[in-house]
Amino acid sequence: GSIIIRVVLHILQNDNGSNPISNTALIVEKMQHLNEDFAPSGIEFEYSVNYVNSTAWRVLDESEISAMKEATAIKPDSQLNVWVTTVAFNYSFATFPFDNRALSPQGGIVMGHFHWVGDGNSVFAHEVGHCLGLFHTFNGVDEVTKCGPCYEEVGAPDRDVLGDRCSDTEPAPTNAPCGTMSE
Repeated sequence: GSIIIRVVLHILQNDNGSNPISNTALIVEKMQHLNEDFAPSGIEFEYSVNYVNSTAWRVLDESEISAMKEATAIKPDSQLNVWVTTVAFNYSFATFPFDNRALSPQGGIVMGHFHWVGDGNSVFAHEVGHCLGLFHTFNGVDEVTKCGPCYEEVGAPDRDVLGDRCSDTEPAPTNAPCGTMSE
């Protein structure tokens, strides 16, 4: 059987309910894509949608993230909260499961509009991976001493405890092109 993870998608829209950041068809598409991405790992996502009427947070500034999450999170101790809105910063982000805020209203994912609406893009799955404890493949490559105790070498036998702590991906320098890396 699959592991079921409940997700609540907070779709930001104006105070009067107009101009939602996402339509139903796009929500269905993103969740189908997420389920396809994680199916080989035996993980399935069930979701609900919460429309948040807030013209102020419809275009979110970094200084507003905490207040938005506190005001709108739903059962963060038992489901993954995902906020989808236009952001005034240039990134989307997630909370790692070992962060002490993970199961609080301050956990979850903030998806920037540019990552949500992109055709065939997998940033959503990437951010969900962080919530499940996955690191970037460059973790343990760039920010540690080469050949030090935490450095992950290509083909190292103990890759589940080094670098990104996942032996199914080879280590890669930051911003490397996609594909298998070699030394």
